[in-house]
Amino acid sequence: MQRTCITLAGLAFWGTTLGAPHAASGADLVIGELHPITGQASFYGVPMSHGIQLAIDAVDAHGGLQVGKETYHLRLETGDDQASGVAGVAALRKLIANGVKFVIGPQSSPVASAVKPIIDSNRGVIQIVDGSTANGIANGRNSFRTTVTAATYDSAVLKIAEMQKYASVVVLTNRLAAGFMDTENDLESDLNARGHKVLARDYFKVGDTDFSAQVTRAIAFAPAALVLRDAPAEDAQITKQARQLGYKGTILWEVNAPASTVVKNITDADMNGVMNGLPPHTDDYIRAGKPNALVLAKAYRERFGTEPGENTAISYDTANILFAAMRKAGSLETDAVAQALQALKPGDVPELVGGFEPQDGGKLFKDGQARLPTLAQTWQDGGWHVVGE
Repeated sequence: MQRTCITLAGLAFWGTTLGAPHAASGADLVIGELHPITGQASFYGVPMSHGIQLAIDAVDAHGGLQVGKETYHLRLETGDDQASGVAGVAALRKLIANGVKFVIGPQSSPVASAVKPIIDSNRGVIQIVDGSTANGIANGRNSFRTTVTAATYDSAVLKIAEMQKYASVVVLTNRLAAGFMDTENDLESDLNARGHKVLARDYFKVGDTDFSAQVTRAIAFAPAALVLRDAPAEDAQITKQARQLGYKGTILWEVNAPASTVVKNITDADMNGVMNGLPPHTDDYIRAGKPNALVLAKAYRERFGTEPGENTAISYDTANILFAAMRKAGSLETDAVAQALQALKPGDVPELVGGFEPQDGGKLFKDGQARLPTLAQTWQDGGWHVVGE
């Protein structure tokens, strides 16, 4: 874990969009994060961390975060959870020991499940989860979630199954993905109830490279579709091996799958036509021309010299949601900030990139959970495209 004071280099353009920048002054306010900065999931974690950093930079470039009568200079303290429950618990404990009261993350469901008892028992810490899909993580008291649950991904799969009229499917799930494991019985029931007969279920795990046994068993049933749940690198390899073994049916993923990760593991020829059910991500908002997404993309390129990741927007939004709640509360007392989060509406956060859907009373959160729409996407010529674009 490292304590990072974010600089303002490369962000002069914020002055043209939000007013002339000037250095933040006043006391420090440290924002903690739990993300996989190293390890096999770092392709998720690093762009997410960068998204939080950009939100911090934008606030500090315009004088800092005003909460009540005080103005705070924001700093980011990073807990590298390595997508491991053990490492995540250690990172969170260190953040808390350092006095951090506000934590964004984690991305990984094993980490989210591992740190939940610590968060639930410590009302002096507020967590906003920006990645994990595991069920039951947000408690609506001091733990909130801006990203979707596994059940939301499942709803996208059901939409695609209806759209494509699959007569039968075989489902392969990453057994290390707690959220997807929790919902597999409900998904099977829902598919069967809608006439998409589940012929079999099988499993794999992150880090596997040989899926010939699972694929051979699956295609022996001759399903209309293979449904691959979680783990983009492994889904790509399963898809490639299924094609090599002669499977001609539809392959439907259920995963946040950055194109950069996909193309490292499979050719376009094998990927073209693969479908995916997922909520919109950074590149979807950029393609749609959403002004805040274009501002974020420009900032990301200037600050980090590359394109933003698929999850950059959700982490950026999560930070801005937290900052809006602090302003609304007029206090950094965690109970006051939690109450402000509970009352927050999407319109209270003008910086939002994501298309959050208002819930009861127009509020952003219901029982600590935000809501995003889901999309049907298909892979064509090097990337994902929303069906119907």
